[in-house]
Amino acid sequence: MISTLSRRELWELAAVFLRLGTTAFGGPAAHIAMMEDEVVARRAWLSRDEFVDLLGATNLIPGPNSTELAIHIGYRRAGFAGLVVAGHVFHSSGGGVGQRACLGLCPLRPVATG
Repeated sequence: MISTLSRRELWELAAVFLRLGTTAFGGPAAHIAMMEDEVVARRAWLSRDEFVDLLGATNLIPGPNSTELAIHIGYRRAGFAGLVVAGHVFHSSGGGVGQRACLGLCPLRPVATG
């Protein structure tokens, strides 16, 4: 069931997927397990059966399963706005961590020419 949520609830959705995107290392299997714990056990946004149904649908679509599942959960929680928020925040947070790690490990230095 898709419901209309307030801005506060969209911020809550963003906070959940920001945390999951930045702290979950181990690939899609780790992400999916953490999502299940967060959205089924802790927040009760979905029942276990609903979560498993979304996971099954995610496995039918080619692409990164954990990102697709985040998008499905966002859509179920808050409609199109939730889809955009959850997908963007989850996907970009992991990329941001990678960029910061790369910049920290590979400091920019002037390149000698000639």
